[in-house]
Amino acid sequence: VSSPGNVTDAGWVCMEGSYAPPAALTGALLYVESSNATVSYYLDDFFVVMTSPPPPMPPIQTDIPSIYETYTSTFLIGAAIEPGQLDSARHSQLLTYHFNSLTAENVMKPGSIQPISGTFEFDGADRLADYARANDKHIHGHTLVWHQQAAEWMFEDDMGDPLEATPENKALVLGRLETHIRTVVSRYNDVVNVWDVVNEVIDESQPDCMRRTEWYRLTGTDYISVAFTIAREEAPTATLIFNDYGTTNSTKRQCIYTVVQDLQAQGVPIDGIGMQMHVNIENPSPAAIEATIEMFGELGEVHITELDMSVYTDSSTAYTVVPEELLIQQGYRYYDIFEVFKRQASHIGSVTFWGLADDHTWLTNRPIPRVDMPLPFDQQQQAKYAYWGIIGDLTRIPPLIQMLNVPKGTPVVDGSSELQWDMLPWTEIGATGVLTANFQTRWDENYLYLIVDVEDATSDFTDTVDIFIDENNDKAETYGPDDAHYTFQNGVCSPTIGVTCTSQATTTGYLLEAAFPFSGTADIGIQIGFDVRVTDGSQPTFPISWNDPTHGQDAGMANCGTLTFIDAVKTAEATHGLPVIDAVEDDAWASADAITTDVLVEGAKESTATVKAMWGAGHLYVYAVVSDTYLTDKSSNAWEQDSIEVFVDQNNAKTASYETDDSQYRVNYKNVRSVGSQTSVDDLTSATRILTASNPITPSEVITRGYVVELSIRLDEVAPSNSVMIGFDFQVNNDNDDSDGRDGVVTWNDPTGQSYQNTSRLGVLVFAGVEYTYYLPSIAINAAWSGDESKPDRLYLR
Repeated sequence: VSSPGNVTDAGWVCMEGSYAPPAALTGALLYVESSNATVSYYLDDFFVVMTSPPPPMPPIQTDIPSIYETYTSTFLIGAAIEPGQLDSARHSQLLTYHFNSLTAENVMKPGSIQPISGTFEFDGADRLADYARANDKHIHGHTLVWHQQAAEWMFEDDMGDPLEATPENKALVLGRLETHIRTVVSRYNDVVNVWDVVNEVIDESQPDCMRRTEWYRLTGTDYISVAFTIAREEAPTATLIFNDYGTTNSTKRQCIYTVVQDLQAQGVPIDGIGMQMHVNIENPSPAAIEATIEMFGELGEVHITELDMSVYTDSSTAYTVVPEELLIQQGYRYYDIFEVFKRQASHIGSVTFWGLADDHTWLTNRPIPRVDMPLPFDQQQQAKYAYWGIIGDLTRIPPLIQMLNVPKGTPVVDGSSELQWDMLPWTEIGATGVLTANFQTRWDENYLYLIVDVEDATSDFTDTVDIFIDENNDKAETYGPDDAHYTFQNGVCSPTIGVTCTSQATTTGYLLEAAFPFSGTADIGIQIGFDVRVTDGSQPTFPISWNDPTHGQDAGMANCGTLTFIDAVKTAEATHGLPVIDAVEDDAWASADAITTDVLVEGAKESTATVKAMWGAGHLYVYAVVSDTYLTDKSSNAWEQDSIEVFVDQNNAKTASYETDDSQYRVNYKNVRSVGSQTSVDDLTSATRILTASNPITPSEVITRGYVVELSIRLDEVAPSNSVMIGFDFQVNNDNDDSDGRDGVVTWNDPTGQSYQNTSRLGVLVFAGVEYTYYLPSIAINAAWSGDESKPDRLYLR
């Protein structure tokens, strides 16, 4: 907008300019920067003027079903708002029409409502309460206890210094908490039907599952029991819940269940669980959500407290205009999730969206500034596909354009099995009572490769496989010069110009393999339209298509799916052996191949690793040498410390969300272990060794060349043997300056940074070698228990 030239300390310099936004712009970020990283500068008299008025906003739709009325007999429907939104007639009308409950997004948090000891600022919360009373709405109180946006003075002495953890200070802090809760809860007792009594107190990486906060440091877990007890005394009829995020993570879910069950057994009045549900258009799966609701339903009432759905699945992509196909995908995903809610309605008390519409969402700046559209209504408060999915009317949503990543590869078109096809899972085309079909694709610079496996009990001359390719992916209603339609009939390869193909009969049907030429040259990142349709000649009116539900691809490619070309999936061989886990490379590793972490995910590629893998005795073994010039574990977040992570997908299913066989293991350079979803630290054995240099910075900090990690992971979902393939990746986390956040992340294969929740971009380990069983003559054994109660199921023999 403006470049003022030279700015000095001699006087003010005026910066001004104009900007004509594109018609589709939904937001803007205006900032000032200096090329001098060390200078300070002042800003004054700053203003923005709209030189022409924006077009009039469409009215709030009142000719569509109310969300809360749709679910009147099922559960409450709420939205999180700020008091200022009530100043907008549009937002107030939207809130009144679609929601019968509301949550204070910020103004009822401890730091907002009592920022200074004894000084309660009720104005914002009172506005929401008065609105709720006047409009017959419920309020979901959020929150009485949180480690963020907390009343920090509760942890400080009269001088503002942190309190020491003493019995006297414990009593002081709990007394302050009691006063706060009694004052707040009693004021809104007539209008708040549910309280988030405690918020985000679980840390699944801790042995006792408790987050290490100031509350925990000063009171242990007593602050939780005191908070619930006092809230019950002041609000005997309200539902008191234990609220947290990431609840579909199986490890965290089990932590929440165990902690709450133990507290309830002690008489703490916890009425249920709050599931925040900040999800995205791929994760977590509806099955994981349903399993979590069922599990928490055993403890009491379940409340979906902070539901929104990001259109992003990573922390780096940013759109100025969100693609239509993502909004369509969002609509279908909201439909799937609300189908879960309806099936589990007996457990659910309310579903609350974290916002009214896309013009006001916390995701605008998290994790980076970008346009996000996570809510049922758009920036103009108009119903989106998301709304129609929530209502359950799929007729108002266009057909879903499925997205499929296609790795680079050049299979031999000969109809036989090979690594290119064996190492990745098949994609389902569809199924009828007599017909089932699946496919895989690969690409190189010149060809799209396809293999289709058809299970068809009958053989008819009119059995067909139709392939549709739209090279410019314009999704046109009619065919263009870039579009192609290929037909293979009766399971027979009948090649057209430029097409190489082969087909063969199988015990259940037939297998078709083909290579289709591109008119240009393909490359990573290119997207093409694609669909495959299979027809059983005995039931010609019931074809199956991968994407187009109308099976109307003969007329045009509008409803075809989209293939995205990605880099080749890396494969590596894991040899057989039984190493000693001591961070020393013994002879067992001599024949193992080495791989490197050369894929940059985040920051700079300043710390990398050379990695070897081995298998044996039901375990996966990994030996890694990490280059790193500065080691630190100062961050309180384990993933921001200098550490390595191993991701394992035992059945190599390459799914968009974690299944029960998927796991994440983390080991820092000091051999401190932590784990992620579906993972138990008991399955991990590790050792580390620091490769030190001789020049210390301080007595506690040493410049290093790196460190060694050796570990074993128990495989419980697959029986390791020769030729078994598992999904695998190795990640290095690097912190160069003791600051929060990572300065670099590199992996072996996955460039997305989403391996902790999505296994679709992991590489593949192929087990090689043979494991033998040796039978020895009967011998006498003297055994003794080691006395280690942490390993009661192991017998050690020498």
